[in-house]
Amino acid sequence: MNAIQQRELAKWNNPDRIVVPLKKPKVRNKLRWIAVACSIPFLVLLGLAVWFAIGEWEASRLVYSEMEQLRLQSQPLDNESTAAWFNARTHKEGTDAWLEVLQLSESSARLAVDLPFVGSGFAPVDITPGMEWPAEPRVAEYLEVLDPLLTEIHQACEYAKPVWLPIQWDGFRTLLPQLQQSTSVTRLLKLKAVHSLWKNQSDEALKSIKSILETASAMDSQAFQVTDLVCHWAIGTAIETINRSLRMDVWNEEQLATLSQLLSQQKDPVDLWKSVFECERALVMTLRNNLESVFLDGESVALRYIPWFPSDDLRILRHYQSIIDLAAGGMAGLPDRCDKWEASWKKEMIRSPFSASTILLGLRTIDVQPHAQAKELYAIQRQLALTAIAIKRFQKVNGRFPQTLSELSSPDWPLVNWSVNQRTPFIYEVKEGTANLSYQETTGLPGVTAPPTTPALELSRANMLDIVIR
Repeated sequence: MNAIQQRELAKWNNPDRIVVPLKKPKVRNKLRWIAVACSIPFLVLLGLAVWFAIGEWEASRLVYSEMEQLRLQSQPLDNESTAAWFNARTHKEGTDAWLEVLQLSESSARLAVDLPFVGSGFAPVDITPGMEWPAEPRVAEYLEVLDPLLTEIHQACEYAKPVWLPIQWDGFRTLLPQLQQSTSVTRLLKLKAVHSLWKNQSDEALKSIKSILETASAMDSQAFQVTDLVCHWAIGTAIETINRSLRMDVWNEEQLATLSQLLSQQKDPVDLWKSVFECERALVMTLRNNLESVFLDGESVALRYIPWFPSDDLRILRHYQSIIDLAAGGMAGLPDRCDKWEASWKKEMIRSPFSASTILLGLRTIDVQPHAQAKELYAIQRQLALTAIAIKRFQKVNGRFPQTLSELSSPDWPLVNWSVNQRTPFIYEVKEGTANLSYQETTGLPGVTAPPTTPALELSRANMLDIVIR
């Protein structure tokens, strides 16, 4: 070891030497902070993903539970369960008879486009027996030719109701041709009733009015909004005919009692509301399980790219359950509750406009509030007609009209509860031997300025809400 090496070794072995520490590279500190900064959003996203997964798992569990409960209650949820639901509440005994009269009635209506009610001909405002009616000879000829068909209709009305019909269930593609054909039966019966009243044949008129109501009952499977509206229209046709007839003295007390009994028969409107929207829910659930049909129809390309989650299924179920629950408080005030519901639903759509359930429900918008208004208007029309019949019965028995409507509900004359089903009282007055009964729709039903959408727009609202009794 040379001298230079010995000096260097002595420096390292000297305990008093000063050691200068090496500086750590700054690059490591930067990498550490970058890793921390990147991990924070990752952890946030991971937490959100876990939270979303837990929420969807909970939604999936609730959907399964609610679907199982609905299946146990035999409620319609798809094409197969809807068909089973329909078969369970309808009767097949009169199917063949009804199919024949429905087809014949629709075919015969095409031959009478110039006649009133069945066609576009002028309908007389009054039907006083023996009045001038230029179209009467043509009407008489037409009804004489169709007399065998009218007999078949009366016979079909004797079968159990509602009647089973061969319907091909296919979600929103489901066709209801027999329901449309039933409107031809109703119009034909109305023409027969009016012509019978013109001839002062009250028995024949009563028979036709009864068959109109029986036709509505035969078609009323309580499935879908359109069925409900068409059946209400048919009953409204009978009501309008009865109201027209009260302008003249053609009924005896027994016939008036029969008319009152016929109009008093009705299904529970709350149960009817529930059944209608259970079927509407089945249509949407069928579509949800067959989304390719939406794409084929080209209705919404967005559903092709937006994922479907269990929460969307839960939202659909809760959406329709909330509609069904609107009638839980009874029919009184239903339009107001529906109006508030529609307002809240619009706000909900704004909060989640791009979810698959929002898009699907938007494709199949349900007019809940107008439907409730139509049902309320129907209830008022029916109650008004029952009250008018009671007034006429009172006049037949006592030889005078009641001075006030309170006489109709007295212990000595408990014929009708005239004070229910309307927001404002009926207006009743007697002048010069004529009684007038009316309902002020503008104050009772704010916002209702047109009749509900029905297959027949020719119904006179004057005859429905303003009745003259002679």
